[in-house]
Amino acid sequence: MSKKSSPGKLSVPSRRQAVAYADQVAQDLLQEKYKIEKSNVELETTKKNLEKNIIELEDTKKTMLNVLEDLNIEKKNLQEANIKPKKLDTFDDAKLPNLVRSKKRRSVSTLRASTELSRMSILRPSSRRVERVDSVKDDFLSIASHELRTPLTVIKGNASLLIKGVGGILPKKTKAMVADIYFETERLINLVNNLLDVSKLDLDKFIFYPKPVDIKAVCKKIVASLSDQAREKKISLKVNADSNLPLVVADEERLGQVLLNLLGNAIKYTQKGTVSVSFSQQKGFVEGIITDTGIGIKEADQAFLFSKFHTAESAILTRQSGSTGLGLYISKLLIEKMGGKLYLVQSKPGKGSTFGFILPKTLTN
Repeated sequence: MSKKSSPGKLSVPSRRQAVAYADQVAQDLLQEKYKIEKSNVELETTKKNLEKNIIELEDTKKTMLNVLEDLNIEKKNLQEANIKPKKLDTFDDAKLPNLVRSKKRRSVSTLRASTELSRMSILRPSSRRVERVDSVKDDFLSIASHELRTPLTVIKGNASLLIKGVGGILPKKTKAMVADIYFETERLINLVNNLLDVSKLDLDKFIFYPKPVDIKAVCKKIVASLSDQAREKKISLKVNADSNLPLVVADEERLGQVLLNLLGNAIKYTQKGTVSVSFSQQKGFVEGIITDTGIGIKEADQAFLFSKFHTAESAILTRQSGSTGLGLYISKLLIEKMGGKLYLVQSKPGKGSTFGFILPKTLTN
């Protein structure tokens, strides 16, 4: 007779049951392993595609910059041709007999009229060529904005999802590579946006919406958005302002863009120390001062600091930081369009830099 199991005691599975359970567990593990391997293959393929897209976009960016440079040179040459018409030679009438002098005057008048007509016929197509260059430049930037921004945004979005683990948990090394793709894509998007801003500002097609703005509140938002970046580099961010600081007349969004660029540059080019911004009331204006303890700017570079596509030689940093040489140029134009002025207060290599700007204040708060 078989013995009944005592109450309260666990029944021990038979050998056959244990083997079957072990086989099932092994199959489940093999399936999980297959899923992980398949996911890794898909992620590797996605990574390669993203890297390929980044390379293609870098090539497109270089081509775009070369085309813009060629267009600007062509436009400058055409404008110089219009401004400097060739002058006619003069004659000394006193040295000629009356009859010859009379004939000479008629011939000179005819020559002048003929030359003027010729000059106008030359200038008219030249002017049309200048307009055509501007039109081509506009069309090119417009196409670039759509053709580049759309795929860049898709790449950035997919990279962000991969980093967050939406497609599965990434190995540490793969995650780091995807993060590089994300940040490089973000840099390219900023470049495209900067090129579009430059084009609109140069052609006076930028639309501003001036109104009374609390510059302290705008600055605090920008500082909050940059706090993580500063914390990673152990940089202290400080904001100081007069308690009775008046409102300024500005386009709030563009003012934020200028502050983001100035403070972002200060953090970017500072390895350690402090970045501070202060606001004070001046006669008819509010002045902002941004100071950092960064690498500074060589004196030879300071004269070209606000030029288009210029970056300070001090940084090998233009490559390390991804600087395009457009930020300060755009910021200067934006501030001037809002009735203010942007300037370098001082800078010393190895000591840091101080930038200042002024904007008109409102008559009443």
